[in-house]
Amino acid sequence: MFTLLSFNITHKENEIYDCIFTDNQRHIRNLPLSSIVIGENGSGKSYLLSQVADFFRFIKKIINKEKKPYYKYEFSSVKYLIDSDLIVIKKDRNKVLCFINDVLSDISHVRLPTKVIAMSFMVNDKFSFSRFEEDDFYDYRGVRATSNASYTSTIKRMITNSLILSIGYSDKLKAIKDTLHFLGMSEKLAITYNLNRKTLLKIQPPLNTILRKIDSILRRKQYVNENEFYKIKENPEVILHDIAVLSEECKEKNGRIHLTLDLSDEGGGSKTSLFQSLSRLEKLEFISNPDVEFYKKDNFSFEETSSGEKNIIFTILNLIASIKKNSLLLIDEPELSLHPTWQMKYINFIKRSITYNFDCHLVFASHSHFMVSDLESESSSLTSINQCNGKRICEHIEYSTYAWSVENILYKVFHLRTIRNAQVEMDLYELSGLISQKSSDIKRVEEILTHLERIVLDVNDPLNVIIEQGRIYIGDFHDK
Repeated sequence: MFTLLSFNITHKENEIYDCIFTDNQRHIRNLPLSSIVIGENGSGKSYLLSQVADFFRFIKKIINKEKKPYYKYEFSSVKYLIDSDLIVIKKDRNKVLCFINDVLSDISHVRLPTKVIAMSFMVNDKFSFSRFEEDDFYDYRGVRATSNASYTSTIKRMITNSLILSIGYSDKLKAIKDTLHFLGMSEKLAITYNLNRKTLLKIQPPLNTILRKIDSILRRKQYVNENEFYKIKENPEVILHDIAVLSEECKEKNGRIHLTLDLSDEGGGSKTSLFQSLSRLEKLEFISNPDVEFYKKDNFSFEETSSGEKNIIFTILNLIASIKKNSLLLIDEPELSLHPTWQMKYINFIKRSITYNFDCHLVFASHSHFMVSDLESESSSLTSINQCNGKRICEHIEYSTYAWSVENILYKVFHLRTIRNAQVEMDLYELSGLISQKSSDIKRVEEILTHLERIVLDVNDPLNVIIEQGRIYIGDFHDK
């Protein structure tokens, strides 16, 4: 059982973070522990999560005796529980001290979380980038394909890989099916590829063509796992085998191959070898990046799903594919593109999706008050970050916010005073829904904004933020 208790950074005599995530009482639980870090834009929530990840990576490199491990801040400390041990690790300039149950210990004896997983659906997230399966300890599961760029093809590939990695595991398949049910989708889906080499299934390429293809990819592409290509180069016949498998198990039509998956079929694990063949052929560019098709009344591709559906599919599939026992999961701004109704259900839905890993700790960074309104207290905690006189204040909120109204959360948690009625709350829900669904009903958006503008109390009223977002949405719509 892993539980992150606190994290601190001090640099050049300035306290940057002194954050308590939870207390010892939540170390015993039946669901994964969720901690939400909330605060205004610019308060440092996202950066906090990135620094927690980077500090654990720094400690892991010391344990692995890597050359010159680096962490840029002078003083840092982390405190956590893992099973029955209380562990404190402190960086004091160039020294690192480790205490296990208050006893000074050798760093090589310390137990870290099994895995640190960093997730975000934002293209400009602050997590350190690492390539897929590059690091056994730190797993970056954001949408960036490189340190500073993201591509739709990469997102689709990550979803497909996560889906494939989950086939054959009943708990993971159940989580995928629950997600599809949550989104109103069928348990049947399909993976499709274009044949980049149109004659691939009719005329097998010569071995020297395969070898030239590998050399070309290694020259052209910077971010590839070179070891995989060298293994294929040593045994290029494996590609001929992959083509034979593809010819036997997949149907080709108009230069596309189509693989239907029924998740209600418990024998899906038998397709493992096929997926391995598809993966190799994709890496060698004989077939295109995959696309995933989902089904409601009709089939539609991943690109045709809403931004909120993309967020949930991307998060859940990546999460269940990467999670391990005693993991630390860091998720930045999960509310992105989600309707308020989904925001309120989101965290508990994720926790129940991975309930078989109740020994994990999930930390979310959010500025959505809707996220806070549905937290059950036994396996949840809440921390707020605010700026006061130029100083960052991290406050661990010890009371439960379960079933609180929006007004109460804004006042008690976000320290914002509002006087509102039920109709205003209904208008806020409708406005958020219109914007998140990219509605073209600009007239209705304008009507709601006019109502809200009439009841703004002063320049510090939080409704100003919502009104500004609505005005930006109208402006962007007219600029199209």
